[in-house]
Amino acid sequence: EPDEYLEEGAERIIPTDQYMCLGDNRSHSRDGRAFGPIGKERVVGRAFFVYWPFSGVRLVPRVRF
Repeated sequence: EPDEYLEEGAERIIPTDQYMCLGDNRSHSRDGRAFGPIGKERVVGRAFFVYWPFSGVRLVPRVRF
């Protein structure tokens, strides 16, 4: 069901050119665990840096897809 979260620890095979987008606020938002993988053509942004936790602040290396 698209409205149900992927069960904790469940395995899932992600098809080629599909991506599973996961958030960090599962109980108050929806992410790939609820709606499944998305196509490569729907990815429109990229991460530049990690700022939390403060002890782990760093730039995110650029990756070509």
